[in-house]
Amino acid sequence: MDRFTALKVFCAVIEARSFTKAGNNIGLSRPAISKNIRELEAHVGVTLVNRTTRGVMPSEAGSRYYQIVSELLWRHEQADEVASQSGAELRGTLRVTMPVTLGLHLILPVLPQFNEENPECSLDLCLSEEKQQLVEGNFDVAVRASQRLEDSTLMSRCIGSVTYAICAAPSYVQKSQSLKSPKDLEDHQLVVHGANIGDQKWRFSAQGESCYVSVRAQHKSNCSEAIKSLTVAGMGIARIPRPYVSRELAEGRLVELLSDWTMEPLTIYAMYPQSNFLPRRTRLFIDFMSRALKVY
Repeated sequence: MDRFTALKVFCAVIEARSFTKAGNNIGLSRPAISKNIRELEAHVGVTLVNRTTRGVMPSEAGSRYYQIVSELLWRHEQADEVASQSGAELRGTLRVTMPVTLGLHLILPVLPQFNEENPECSLDLCLSEEKQQLVEGNFDVAVRASQRLEDSTLMSRCIGSVTYAICAAPSYVQKSQSLKSPKDLEDHQLVVHGANIGDQKWRFSAQGESCYVSVRAQHKSNCSEAIKSLTVAGMGIARIPRPYVSRELAEGRLVELLSDWTMEPLTIYAMYPQSNFLPRRTRLFIDFMSRALKVY
């Protein structure tokens, strides 16, 4: 048994909760994964993982073993990173997850510059409206946009922010009552992001005055691109990050409303697992994105 390989296999299985997924993540067949786990369990003399119909779960001993082994492997990676610090080029694969619309409008456009600066670094990007788990998905970084962070188990760094535009299609504006103040939004059809909006309120500010508008959605979606499409089609008024609709506003397919009022900006965060050591590729990517997103 290659002890080091077996330890990596064990951690991959615990993180993926599946022999098959673990094999896919580290490039080994399922039989090879099973063989390494059996030999490792024989070596330590205890059961490390329990196989159930729902997947693979660590035993009590396996959980304690994982805490120590994962730190050991992390330290090993840290040693490799420190040794390569003097290298001129960044190498390896960086796995990043992000929402679809955020990725298309803000992140992907600046990646050619990152690639030019780090040609030996490969990117593995996952664009999804479903929030991906970093550890389970073996991601280095998650780029997320939020006014308030919820996940305290991860480290975070603000890398930028964008303002909102309250907008609607000309066809909707022409057939609807005029919008003179934020409170008037309560009498309009709203296209809103998110599945749970029962308690959602939009806060507006202007000349030292603030007001809150209770959101009652006529239409909703978990995808900003879908919200934009519905709004362009004249189905209501939406609050959309300005970079997402800059072209539509410039072309007149959308018009901005309540432009004298401002809203709390949408903050963009880089999220990464808690650790005493941040891999060089992760740190350089986050530093780059922080510089690149300052234009918004």
